[in-house]
Amino acid sequence: MYAPSIFISLITCLLKIGKIVEAAEYIEKCKTHYPDYVDIHFIEGELYKRLGHVSRAILCFEKCLQLGEQKISKYTTRTGVGSFMPLFELAQIYIDQGDLKKALDYQIVSLKLNIIM
Repeated sequence: MYAPSIFISLITCLLKIGKIVEAAEYIEKCKTHYPDYVDIHFIEGELYKRLGHVSRAILCFEKCLQLGEQKISKYTTRTGVGSFMPLFELAQIYIDQGDLKKALDYQIVSLKLNIIM
């Protein structure tokens, strides 16, 4: 139950010290062992967004939405990584791309979900 969150902590530390390649390797390892762990897909999306790989980031955030919030306590997870947080990240991506209509749509849904939670 705690091993996946240890991956997240390790990856976060690696990213903070600039070891991006090593962080990406651990992301892939975690996805291999825990493919339904929404938090790993979220941090992967953050990484790709940071690197400017927008299309890959979008796929990661969409995967988070597909997996949704972790309802059962299979993993330790952050609230929102399966709902409003990836919606917000997608909105930010579309703002950066100049697609304000799509960005606004994502922001509205994100805000509604955030209020419910």
